[in-house]
Amino acid sequence: MKSLVISGALLYADGAQLCGALALDVQELQIDALAAPAHKFLLGARGMGFGYFAPYLRDVMTPVGPGWKAAADPMNAFYGPSMDLSATASRFDQSLAWMIAPATLEGLLALRGMASEAWPPTIWSWRVR
Repeated sequence: MKSLVISGALLYADGAQLCGALALDVQELQIDALAAPAHKFLLGARGMGFGYFAPYLRDVMTPVGPGWKAAADPMNAFYGPSMDLSATASRFDQSLAWMIAPATLEGLLALRGMASEAWPPTIWSWRVR
């Protein structure tokens, strides 16, 4: 990790095999960005996923294909032509997976209920909002 800090490189982690199976603290590990599919150990449905971006990245990253819910005012940006991106994490929203989102939320809430004292609550701060 020290060499990453010295070089200025960012650390991206693929959380597919870890998130939901083991405790993870992105701050302790100095992870800049992390992505994980919901269908593995997060007990969610295929087609859903989760991302974490360190606070200093959220302001400088621009999504490539933002969905209409990524707008600061989604109801007025629905038909375009331009879009002012939200200042919140919703700026990274790409689509609304209406049918599978409730199932994924239930899986995450079930995992939260099984979490032991060893799992710091900050682990869940980026997963369930």
